[in-house]
Amino acid sequence: MAKYETTESLIDEAREHLAYWQKALRLQEWTIHLELYNATFKEEDGVYFARTFRSNQERDAVIRVNQLFWMDALEKHDLMQARPDLSTLEETVVHEMLHIRIGDWESAWEHVIKNADSSDRADHSFEHEQFLNVMARILVGLRHKQEGSG
Repeated sequence: MAKYETTESLIDEAREHLAYWQKALRLQEWTIHLELYNATFKEEDGVYFARTFRSNQERDAVIRVNQLFWMDALEKHDLMQARPDLSTLEETVVHEMLHIRIGDWESAWEHVIKNADSSDRADHSFEHEQFLNVMARILVGLRHKQEGSG
């Protein structure tokens, strides 16, 4: 996993990935903002490398990248053991953009999940995130294979 020395290098790389993947995932009609934030690692509902907040109606989204993780967390926290499935900033950006791409479906899914009991809700949420992790890894791998860098 890359470690970033400055917030500028982190946000610049994230913006490069956003520009490429916004076109590749056909999200040009969306206004997508990137923000850095500092978060504790045990938030109320999980551990996040990044989070996305979106308005499907407005076609507007914010991807918030947890700079604590990307800049210095590897020495302080052993999250890679907890989350070995997502290992690059590009995969993380793609994962978050997939939330935007399938946002209408996710809204319907969330309605169904709310009616499940609490243990099922947690399992389905985890499985959904794992699905997006796999999709992000596949898409990024295909890009790099096509470009001859992977």
